Amino acid sequence: AAGYLVRPLGHASRVLVIEGGAAKAIEAMQLDYAVRSLSKLGFERLVAGSQVGAIAFAKGAQRINKKAGAPLVLLGMAAAKLEKFEDAVEAFRAGFQPDAPIPAEGRVAMRGNAFFGYVLLKDKSKAAAKEAVKVLERAVALEKFAEEEDTTFATRQNLARAYVRTGQLDRAFPMLQKALELGKIKLGGAGLMNYIKAQVGTAEEWKPYLEDERFKRAIENATGQTSVEEEEGL
Repeated sequence: AAGYLVRPLGHASRVLVIEGGAAKAIEAMQLDYAVRSLSKLGFERLVAGSQVGAIAFAKGAQRINKKAGAPLVLLGMAAAKLEKFEDAVEAFRAGFQPDAPIPAEGRVAMRGNAFFGYVLLKDKSKAAAKEAVKVLERAVALEKFAEEEDTTFATRQNLARAYVRTGQLDRAFPMLQKALELGKIKLGGAGLMNYIKAQVGTAEEWKPYLEDERFKRAIENATGQTSVEEEEGL
């Protein structure tokens, strides 16, 4: 109709209708808002455990702006959960480009960087380890946006592993200790010991250091035990 601007919003049932002579001037702002809203809804689906729902909303946002950072980061997280690690890395690298419009922010950026770092550690190369350090340090810097269900202790443990891989042992052990302290708050004593045995004691980065005094000190300060093999309470 004359005097109206109509734009599809990534789905047949979602359209943007703007009236009046200022339509062109406000179109970009309204479309950006639509991308942010769809990305937010997709993130909520991801947190609720629906990768399919997250992907659907992210792709809807991409139909509006295929270069937008937030939906790309969302696609990266969904791919990581589905163990499609190459797809995840590609989406994360595009989504976290400094010049990407509508970047992921707040909790989405925190979790996106945490997932990205986790995926990078699947790659055994030195280059991937160096990139993981930068990515996971960004995630830790955004911890103020964390909510109850976010496992920031796991992010810090992954950062400690990345420090080991890049030869930064003086940073690795303090980071591990902080991760375990946060883990104890989150999981409780018994839950933390299970986590240590399942995730820390079996990680290849820590195996050469299981008898190292710095490793033992980190375990002991968090649990009161000096070994990942000890039974709690003994």
